[in-house]
Amino acid sequence: MRKVIFFLACFVFLALVSFAFVTPFFSKFEPNFTDFMAVNLAPNGEHIFGTDILGRDNLIRVAYALKNSLLVLLLAGFLTTLFSLIYAYFGTSKSRVCESLFDKGLDAFLSIPNIVFIMLFSSFSSGDLLITSFIIAICSFMQGAKVFMQNLRLNKKCDYAEQAVINGASKFSLICFEILPNLKHLIVSIFGINAINAVVMEATLGFFGVGSDANKISLGIMLNESKEALFLGSWWMVLFPGVTLFLLILATSIITSNSKNGNIKI
Repeated sequence: MRKVIFFLACFVFLALVSFAFVTPFFSKFEPNFTDFMAVNLAPNGEHIFGTDILGRDNLIRVAYALKNSLLVLLLAGFLTTLFSLIYAYFGTSKSRVCESLFDKGLDAFLSIPNIVFIMLFSSFSSGDLLITSFIIAICSFMQGAKVFMQNLRLNKKCDYAEQAVINGASKFSLICFEILPNLKHLIVSIFGINAINAVVMEATLGFFGVGSDANKISLGIMLNESKEALFLGSWWMVLFPGVTLFLLILATSIITSNSKNGNIKI
């Protein structure tokens, strides 16, 4: 049953990717094109997802917003995991004093909600996805770093690691070529958590209008715009971006959390 759910999640994720990157080639509408003759239309043959209060086609807007979310998911998820591994690498030392300093540094960062830093620095990003992804990564790597440090320190005490040290392995080769291959499933899981967190953060920034560009489209911005549409009974303004965001998060969570499940291996 779990394998069926895993493959269904893969299918949903691939469908979302296809929808995001293929739809713009077949749609005759532009995401920011306003048509005041087609304002607030319910889903129909011409506008499958309906239109918003400015007459913009929701189908193409959801596709563009999803594409941006996918880019943030991959880029910010990768950068956050990379920063976590780098911090854990330097935080794993023979010196207890050094390890204690890195631990206290993590505790200091974790004591402050990262959304505070993300919203602060994103206000200067002008909606650029690369900058936004970097900001999310640099403000969110601490949780993963703590998990990686604990596992690196535990694995350094294992027989295979001690044998590698006896054979002359350096710290770099010990961690990168001996320990990390044994933590590949943990790395995938942490990447999934980081990727989901990045998508949620990007949507949150768009929802509150922090660092957003008027020409950029995100699922958070669309959900923000839907607040006014709800009073007009425009349910489609909430449904389609909301369901898209939910499916993206759910599919990513299932795929990364089931990377080691029976015959499903990485």
